[in-house]
Amino acid sequence: MSTIAFCGLGKMGAAMAARLRDGGHELHVWNRSKDKAQHWAAGGGVVCDSPSAAAKGATEAHLMLADDDAVDATLFGAHGVLAALERGAVVVDHSTVSVAGARTRSQRIVKDGWRFLQAPVFGSPPQMASGEGLMLIGGEQQTYQTIASELQQIAGRHVMVGKPEEAAAFKL
Repeated sequence: MSTIAFCGLGKMGAAMAARLRDGGHELHVWNRSKDKAQHWAAGGGVVCDSPSAAAKGATEAHLMLADDDAVDATLFGAHGVLAALERGAVVVDHSTVSVAGARTRSQRIVKDGWRFLQAPVFGSPPQMASGEGLMLIGGEQQTYQTIASELQQIAGRHVMVGKPEEAAAFKL
């Protein structure tokens, strides 16, 4: 199975990352609060000191963070995901973010050689833990098809909505 970076282990992120881990993937995780990441990784997974360390060697990177500022810092910061993620890999932002932020990020990420999906989720942490959530997908169909099986492990129902910013708009 593939190595997946996952940044953001709040209640929702922890449940989503666990679904990927339980699906057989090697998870490299980062969380602002390292104690929370270490507690999560007791069930398996590698805790990393930075988003870039989590992304090194990963085929895809998932984010479930608080807001636009947190997503931008985690992706584009000096030790951000994109400092280490190989070009061509897929970035999936599950965070609830602004329409403008989703648009700007997706354009920048794609222009610089990665693939991008905005994929916010609907459901409670227990629903996400059991794979019963709903995921909206904004981005290229071909990118979605590349990682559809991984996204299916996170949430059983998917709806393609068009562009990344449209997924963000539907969530808001």
